[in-house]
Amino acid sequence: MPSPALHADPIRRLLRTLLPTVILALLFIAFGILDMLAPATFFPATPWYDQLPFALLLLILGVSLLIRSLNVFRRRMSARAVDGVYFEPQQSKAVRKGALRYAAFGLWCLLGIWTITGFGQFPVESALSLVVFIELALAAFHFASTFGGVVMDDAVSMRTADLIAPLAARMEIPPPVIALRDDLFRPAAMVRNGKITTLVLSISLIDDLTDDELTALLAHELAHLHFNDLRSAVFRGRIASVVGVLGELAVLVVMHGVFFFPALVSTFYIVTMAVSAAVSAQNKWREYRADAYAASIIGSGTALAGSLAKTEQAVVSLKSRLYQAPWKALLFLTSWTMPTHPPLQLRLARLQGQQSLKLPRDA
Repeated sequence: MPSPALHADPIRRLLRTLLPTVILALLFIAFGILDMLAPATFFPATPWYDQLPFALLLLILGVSLLIRSLNVFRRRMSARAVDGVYFEPQQSKAVRKGALRYAAFGLWCLLGIWTITGFGQFPVESALSLVVFIELALAAFHFASTFGGVVMDDAVSMRTADLIAPLAARMEIPPPVIALRDDLFRPAAMVRNGKITTLVLSISLIDDLTDDELTALLAHELAHLHFNDLRSAVFRGRIASVVGVLGELAVLVVMHGVFFFPALVSTFYIVTMAVSAAVSAQNKWREYRADAYAASIIGSGTALAGSLAKTEQAVVSLKSRLYQAPWKALLFLTSWTMPTHPPLQLRLARLQGQQSLKLPRDA
């Protein structure tokens, strides 16, 4: 039977899913109208072929957003129930083979080419932007052949559903939608998109865990849902976005109001990354709290300690493959990890009884 949370009001959900593409189109139309009313205000008075990178950039971005939006909508509407727990359907082969990341590669390359045209007027801003776009293009190309996507596995679905359903009932929360991935891009993470909460799990990590360890890991992730930790994550993201926009306005002032799009994009990226890193440390106590609550639910911290250690090992193994020479030097920005989690040894020490298991804060 379809889940009301997933399948109710499909037209509204489709319109909401397409909202990013609509906003992009409206912004493009608005800039075009303003440029006609006040020529050379947003775009330099240059031949049409000098503005071709911008048009191609918006075309690639719009098509990518449209494909992604429709794919998200399809996955939500066709989620499959296994023992009362919903699983996202398998993504298309093109998506799992990195089609969207190759599109992102083309987008960053176009931005890099466009950036080169600004060296004469904005040498410093253009140089910094070019460094950012080169790294992002290399990262998109490198990751496209490494990461997979959401898949369906009946055995893993049954095993996961049997373990997570009683945990959710005990915590008095609805079980999240589960997305099983065939890579280690997100070994275990709770994410929210609108009103839908999704638990992303790596099949290879699940296969490596015992039932007790998998139960403990699921309890930890459900603890974030129980304490509504995702709300703070969304709030931190909004703070970073607001400061990023302020950074763009500052760059516009420095550039005397000239709308040089590549500089604004790179500024937004750098500022949001810096702000996210600054505020992400506030998440560490929530990880301790989720650890303690999960240990109290399952009655022991030993299984959770084992699952955390195996998860860390999987992440380290993935990074060693991704960032081996020369990629470590080339991807010095994207290889950096946000400090959202406490050091593993401190978490293991708490769980193994070397330190107190009491909650750092009550909520």
